[in-house]
Order: sequence, then C-alpha cells, then structure tokens
Amino acid sequence: MRIGVVSTSYPRAPGDPAGAFVAGLARHAAGRGHEVEVVAAGPGQDRDGEIAIHRVCAGASLFYDEGAPDRIERRPGALAVAPAFVVALAAQVLRRSRRWDRIVAHWLLPSALVAARLKPTLAVAHSGDVHLAVRLGLADAVAAGLGPRTRVAFVAEHLRQRLVAAVRRRRLRDRLVGQSFVCPMGVEAPPARDRAGARRRLGLAEAGPVVAFLGRLVPIKGVEVLIRAMPDGASLVVAGDGPLRGALAARGVRLLGEVRGDEKADLFAAADVLVLPSIEIGGRTEGAPTVLVEAMAAGVPVVASDVPGAREVCGDAALYALLGDAAGLRAAIAAAIVAPAERLARGRLRAAAFSWDVIGGRLLEELGKPDR
Repeated sequence: MRIGVVSTSYPRAPGDPAGAFVAGLARHAAGRGHEVEVVAAGPGQDRDGEIAIHRVCAGASLFYDEGAPDRIERRPGALAVAPAFVVALAAQVLRRSRRWDRIVAHWLLPSALVAARLKPTLAVAHSGDVHLAVRLGLADAVAAGLGPRTRVAFVAEHLRQRLVAAVRRRRLRDRLVGQSFVCPMGVEAPPARDRAGARRRLGLAEAGPVVAFLGRLVPIKGVEVLIRAMPDGASLVVAGDGPLRGALAARGVRLLGEVRGDEKADLFAAADVLVLPSIEIGGRTEGAPTVLVEAMAAGVPVVASDVPGAREVCGDAALYALLGDAAGLRAAIAAAIVAPAERLARGRLRAAAFSWDVIGGRLLEELGKPDR
C-alpha cells in the first residue's frame, strides 16, 4: 500500500520524543514493505530513513512542547493560530493524497477531519483530541466529519466511551460505535544498560533508591504531587520539558531535561521505580501512557495514579494511588521499591503485547480492510 500519515506531531530530529509513536507506526509500515509518506507540523527533518516528511509550519507552534490541549488551557489565545495551520495542512494533504491508497491520521482534530473524506482512513484518537472535542462541544461535528470510510482506533476504552457519550445524534453515535475499536500505541523496548554505569553517567549516587518521572512538565502530569509524596531517603529525578521546568528548578528538583536514546535507557536502568502521578484537569486525564509500558519492558517497577488509562495499560503489573493523594502515592512508591519479582514478570509480559510487531500488525490489518 501507499500510505499517507497525517499528524500534528512527528519527531523533528532523531530521538525527539514528540510524536514518537506516530513515527513508530510509520516505520513499522515501511519495514513491512509499504510506501509511507508523512505530512506533519514542523519545522524539522524532512526524512526519517526511507520515509519522506512534508512539513507544515504555519501555526505549527501550537502542537509541540506542552502540546495543544495544555497550551490552550494555559493561553486560550493560542488557538488563534489553528485556522492557518488547518488550511495549510489541508492543502498539503489534498495535493499529496492523490497518490496514496490509504491514510493514517493521528488525532481527530484536525488531522482526521482533514483526511477522512479523501481516502479510506484509519483515524487514531489519543487523549487531547477527545478532550478538546468534548470540551468545545464538537463531538457531533467530529463524528459527522469522520465519514463512513473511516475506522477509528481509540488508544484507550475510556476515551472511546467519553466521545461516544458526548455525541448527541443517535445516528452518528451508532456509526461511531460501529466503526471504532480500541488499540493502544506500540513501544520499542529500551535497550538493557548497566545500572551502576547508568547512575554514574546521570550523576546519581550508586546507593539509595531512585524515583524517576518521565514526561511533559505540565500540570496534568502531577509532578507537584510526586514531590510531596517522596519517601525519606529516596532521590527524585525528573526527565522531560515543558512550562513547569523553571518552577521545578527553583525548588531544587533534579531535572534532566528531555532524554533520548542512550540517556533514556540510562534513566530506566538507574531507576528503582517509575512514577506517573497524573491528576485530572477539566475532566481530562491520561490517555494510554506509553512511558509505563517502556518502564515495564525495561523491568522497572511502576506506580501510577489510579486513572483508567493507566489501569488499561498496566493492569495488575503496577501499584496505584488515588489522584492527588500524596500519602497514598508515597506508600505505593515505598512498596514498589521492594517489588516482588512476580510483579516485574507480569510487567514484562504485558509490555510484550505492546511491541510494534503486535500493535502495528493489528493497525495495518484494519487499514487494509476493503472500502466500506
């Protein structure tokens, strides 16, 4: 197949975490012999191996760093650049799609709505797009815009339920149910690293438990709760970037910035536990956080806030705490540091089901189904 990938996010340089799962699926498809071409917000690299990337720069600033939903929450005026981006994206996709057989569109708003009427499309609904559609009262418009030739892959069941419940017109709601399914994004397992060497390279003490956070530094990730939850004698290491970085640095939090490649593998090797202390903001929580899968694949105990997305990803391989409950999170972290071997084994087993060989195979099968 000749597959066009339409996305608001794609790695801008090797190792860039932005849109890593978009690139993961594109690379999987290319590795299976499909011809893949990407249209994505930029600026950035124009090739990813054998994959050509066409960049749309007008209004693209909305989609990187903390991401569109958090930027709009923080600065509602940021939405003003969206029309220019949508027009430029639509023009690129219309021109390029003439030679495509199928389209994979990541995020319903705006990618799927731009692509869905042009060719049979697999639309991937993540978290921020579902939240925006519901918050802005656009659920019916989104369901109508997807059209009958679109299959919709929600990365988590709770996101599917949320959007379906928000669609008021029964005909559209029934069609969305019939054309959608749940499939998380895949991950690449981090390479194994030497623990002592990893701690040395990261400037961490060789002794003592290390609690790691990896993600965007935005309020919904709950790093503030994690700071209050830290057990005595443990060291906190925060990896990622975003608008909260300055405030965290001012509090003396150990910040690594964005970690890529070897540094990311070192972080997993050095950590005794990885924590995702997410909170809820305006009804929005985590979608299906792939960082938890990466940690389980690396053999790192996982603690997460008890949100549906984390439960769907980790099941009984993680320990959980109520949202915003620092005391409960502290107890879970302390227990995870001495996690029994069977929980780590369950984590590795669950993570194996998120490999791109498994996830990519399923999504490409859906994409290749005959036109409706």
